[in-house]
Amino acid sequence: MHRFEERYDGWNSSHRETERPLGNLFSDLTHEIGTLVRDELRLASLEVGDKASRAARDLGMLILGGAVLYGGFLAAIFTLILLLDLGLHALWASALIVTIVVLALGYFLARGALDNLKKQDLTPRQTLRSIQADFDAVGGTRR
Repeated sequence: MHRFEERYDGWNSSHRETERPLGNLFSDLTHEIGTLVRDELRLASLEVGDKASRAARDLGMLILGGAVLYGGFLAAIFTLILLLDLGLHALWASALIVTIVVLALGYFLARGALDNLKKQDLTPRQTLRSIQADFDAVGGTRR
């Protein structure tokens, strides 16, 4: 046997040992795709959960601002009652000042929470980037 034939036979036999049946390759591919999809769904869930948590916090501030505004409304009504009851004495002026302060505080709390809610982007961008990278890695093209 020539040196070339010995090398070729050695390569051929070692190459056959590393070959795997097509059924096993498809089985592995199916398993890997399933794992990839589960991982992407888990990532999307975490990302959306984080964004929902921030939105819930801002919603809580909005509710707090609304409650303070309601308190200001009640103070305004109380101020009108005092005004009618006492005439134009100094007590109504202090109630009016408290009403204005409470209404302003409630307005700024609610306005800040609304601004934060409007800025929230609930799109799971990290997940979309990861899915696009997975798609590109398996030979897909971007549209």
